[in-house]
Amino acid sequence: MHAGGVSTPQGILVGYDGASDGDLALEWAVATAEHTHDPVRVVVVEDVSVNDGSGLWTDEYWEGVEARAVSLLRSLGVAEPQVDRLRGRPLEALLELAPHASMLVVGSRGHGRVGELMLGSVSQHLAGHAACPVVVARPAAKPDAARILVGMDGSGPAGRALEVACRRAEQTGEEVAAVTGLRVARDVPVDKHGNIPDKMSARLLERERDLSVWTAPARDAHPGVRVSEEVVTLPAGRALVDGSVDATLVVVGTRGRNALTGLILGSTSHEVLHAAHCPVIVVR
Repeated sequence: MHAGGVSTPQGILVGYDGASDGDLALEWAVATAEHTHDPVRVVVVEDVSVNDGSGLWTDEYWEGVEARAVSLLRSLGVAEPQVDRLRGRPLEALLELAPHASMLVVGSRGHGRVGELMLGSVSQHLAGHAACPVVVARPAAKPDAARILVGMDGSGPAGRALEVACRRAEQTGEEVAAVTGLRVARDVPVDKHGNIPDKMSARLLERERDLSVWTAPARDAHPGVRVSEEVVTLPAGRALVDGSVDATLVVVGTRGRNALTGLILGSTSHEVLHAAHCPVIVVR
């Protein structure tokens, strides 16, 4: 299970550091594998850059993390746990393994120095550069929900995010909600009947038509999946974060139509990655 005997990883890859959210990532990966029938491979990376003088990051510590992963996998019903313990830098190690995985799963928070892997600039870098979808696992506010949210803006990554969501929905039976945000002024005037101005109404109708066009390829490819379309008069990130309260999963692309050149994650995916109330998948 150590570096010398590592084979090429396949299926669902989990970056694990022994923190409670890392446990959640393992649980999410195993539950997903029950639908996809993919193997789950767990990687514990002994971070060689750790040197805080505490003496905490000993070989015995990493052996304990590895043993915890094996024990948890067995408790989740995995008869033959696949756990590899490597030495290196977590970011580099996971990016190197990602091309061989169907997805990379990490927890939303780690602990101590190693926890930087799971939140902040490193997780953003994984989401923006890994050669497979990256899942940031966190507890769902409503675990019994049966709804997958997808951020849509007509971009290529958003289209691929919708495809990922529809494939999952085929396996789980969940509904897919394609959501796009529309910024409106806070002081939009309404008449005595509560009607909004014709200009605003036209913008909403145009966005609804756009959303229908954007979702058409996935709806045609997955006729058995229920795909709803929602235009929300909020910035896209806020709309997805608010909607995630009633979702089991949010799927977003790395960049939207208005992303700046060289930006790793668009503002919407960045906001959702850090504030959603359920697991998030980021798709390049």
